[in-house]
Amino acid sequence: MGYNIPPAVLTELKQRIRRYIRAVIPGYLEILNIYSMRIYGKDVLDLFFESPSRVYDILMQHYRDSFTVDFAIVRLFLRPISLTSNNILLEEQLLELIRKRRDGEVLRIIVDSLTSSQP
Repeated sequence: MGYNIPPAVLTELKQRIRRYIRAVIPGYLEILNIYSMRIYGKDVLDLFFESPSRVYDILMQHYRDSFTVDFAIVRLFLRPISLTSNNILLEEQLLELIRKRRDGEVLRIIVDSLTSSQP
């Protein structure tokens, strides 16, 4: 891991993702939090910004199907990031890195994409 996201950026991004997930699938974030708290003792969004691959693992334990997990990660976690950074191509790049457990690189790219998208 080893990559720190600036606190203001992190807070804003978590809020965006939280709102997005709740708008798309009400109640789903709460279910993911139950899994995350039970397995890692952390809120799922906190866990995502520490180790996105662990969130992938939680989803894999639940769904047991990589296609469904890929869809969930992209649609619920990466889509709000790509929309915020105005770069839809970011989703596949980040998904591939999450699958490879390259969490630090994922977090670095997220921050870089958000800071480069600001005027």
